[in-house]
Amino acid sequence: MFPRGYLRGFAFAPDSRSFYYVHEAIAPKPQRRAVYHHVLGTRFDDDRQIFSADGGDKLRLSIVPGKGQLGFLVYRFLDKPCTDFYLWPFSSGTAPEPLIENAGYSFGPLLMKDGRILAITDRDAPNSRIVELCPREGLEPEFVDVILSTTFQSRT
Repeated sequence: MFPRGYLRGFAFAPDSRSFYYVHEAIAPKPQRRAVYHHVLGTRFDDDRQIFSADGGDKLRLSIVPGKGQLGFLVYRFLDKPCTDFYLWPFSSGTAPEPLIENAGYSFGPLLMKDGRILAITDRDAPNSRIVELCPREGLEPEFVDVILSTTFQSRT
């Protein structure tokens, strides 16, 4: 059983016999947030940590579920809010790969069944726009417009 707290993310694993979650206890307030893997029928004390982020009370960590991978969003609420986004293939032995770090723009990703990453963002747009995020080896990902930002003007 979890202690009292907040469930900040949840996703079933492809095997349907386990799941991934972020739990934030109310007290004592943790300085580290983490994603854990839980196998159904086992004790939560035996859960394996998959990813963690440090940052105290000004940090939130959430999971973005996908068919073959998980996304991890790290929000840091400092003088200027920043967002990091990591990708991790299920059951891989590798560390999650950072795709976006210290973003000063809003970013809400959706992992598609075909492996594509769609997101709503206000990066380079006066209003939000929907983009496909295209990872590039050793470079920042490319943001390809799916739906352009528009400014609506009233007709008077």
